[in-house]
Amino acid sequence: MVAEGKVVFKDREVKEFLNELSKNVNKVEKRAKAVWGILAGRAYADVIDHFEKESGPNGKWKPIKRLGQILQDKGTLRGGITLATNKSDIKRGVLLFDAVPYAKTHDEGLTVKTKYTTFKMPMRKFFWISDKALNNMSEDILNFLMKGTK
Repeated sequence: MVAEGKVVFKDREVKEFLNELSKNVNKVEKRAKAVWGILAGRAYADVIDHFEKESGPNGKWKPIKRLGQILQDKGTLRGGITLATNKSDIKRGVLLFDAVPYAKTHDEGLTVKTKYTTFKMPMRKFFWISDKALNNMSEDILNFLMKGTK
């Protein structure tokens, strides 16, 4: 059994917005692949930006003792960030991952204690989505629902 209801708005702009939205919702499935691509691109660019800025959600990464960029000695970690684009990889959504085996260790940090010493790898969060990117994604979704892709 499907529930039905009726909502009445007296504000003309709200009515127009909802009418336009309902027209476009029926076309969503046909355009969904395009919007997922836009969102995936935003997520990827945002994670790469963290390498450029050498910062995580709580500020700058802990400095390193050698010269060069943090977490980018050879570029393997940054270069390992991948978007799943194959339809069998992901049905609806965005799958962003780093296949480099040590990615999780750098992102989350690690402490190893032995009988004689403690080794601590500092956390340097790179695999997160900023508020700015999330806001842009929200705008993309709203634009998608209202007008189609940008």
